[in-house]
Amino acid sequence: MRMHDDDELSKAVMHHAIFFETILDFLPEGPGDMLELGSGVGNLTAIVTKSRPEVRITALERDLSSIREAENRPELSGVRFVQADIREDWPAGRYDAVFSHLCLHQFTNQERSAIVRHVIASLRPGGVFVNGDMFRPNCTFAEALYRRRWMDAMLGAGLSQEEATGRLAIRNERFMNIDTRENYRKKLKRAGFTYALSPFVYEIYAVFAGFVVEPCGVSEE
Repeated sequence: MRMHDDDELSKAVMHHAIFFETILDFLPEGPGDMLELGSGVGNLTAIVTKSRPEVRITALERDLSSIREAENRPELSGVRFVQADIREDWPAGRYDAVFSHLCLHQFTNQERSAIVRHVIASLRPGGVFVNGDMFRPNCTFAEALYRRRWMDAMLGAGLSQEEATGRLAIRNERFMNIDTRENYRKKLKRAGFTYALSPFVYEIYAVFAGFVVEPCGVSEE
């Protein structure tokens, strides 16, 4: 998957800074191994490596040109990029964390469920899966309202009418395959995650953190 450059991404994602800060905040600190799904040209990869320079990152990306662009970024020289379709086999290994952003909503429900199961099989005990993505609400009224607000936000941030309309069209094409937050939480729980928390939610965007830990006996919120 090829991602947009940082400036374009900041204009398309509502509350861009908090969205990415939340993903980063829920990744473990200290030395360890992390796997990124759908790394694109390395925008999120760069954020993580800057904050967690001691972490070893393996980044999976299907598009070879995006990998080549990411590999040419000096700040990503320590990252291992692997060309792979995340719906298929992954490189062998276990990780302390798996992370992704704006990627999984592109797949079908069945594919997304399989990917989540693969994620939990790839995590070490105590590991976490952090995914920032696009979701859909439970009713058409909310969807129509959020689309209007998203359009206004993109135009206000500097995207052209054509660019903003194009993003809405892409969402419309993928709409029936996009999870609601409730359905995505259920996927995480069915896959075996002990807790599936959503520390950031804003209209069509949310960040989920799935934990593989011993249950504490307290209901999650």
